[in-house]
Amino acid sequence: MTIPSLSALRRSLLAFAMAGAVTGVSAACAQSATTLGGVNTSFHLFGSHDVQVSSFTDPDLPVTCYLSRAQTGGIKGAVGIAKNPTRFSLSCVKSGGVPTDITKLPKQQNITKLRNSFLFTNLVITRMIDQEHSAVVYLVTSQGLIDGSPANAISAVSW
Repeated sequence: MTIPSLSALRRSLLAFAMAGAVTGVSAACAQSATTLGGVNTSFHLFGSHDVQVSSFTDPDLPVTCYLSRAQTGGIKGAVGIAKNPTRFSLSCVKSGGVPTDITKLPKQQNITKLRNSFLFTNLVITRMIDQEHSAVVYLVTSQGLIDGSPANAISAVSW
């Protein structure tokens, strides 16, 4: 058995500290989503694979978005270390309130970030304004610390 060198231990501690800092930053930026429910897709002894449905509201517009996403079960899912697959769907609707002048909003803005796995993967919802067609477009993508996924979903709301 070999004993790790002091520099190897320092590198490991630094990587662990950076992972904690990144997780803390993403948690601080994340808007809370309300979980509406889920459907079990596969039974495992220590939990099941589910499709979970959540809702969140746009902070600047009277729009509510509904996001469905895969949640991994089993032992890893039960203890919170599972890497959830990047499979999701998005639908957004006007939810009442006073109409907002969309010309005053940024053309593109990330409006929420939801954690999708233990450390490094987030689902990011981006709002885009299409003034020419009087519409607001919402795009959900998976972004990782190193590499994201090309998986995406889109929803548009006429304004």
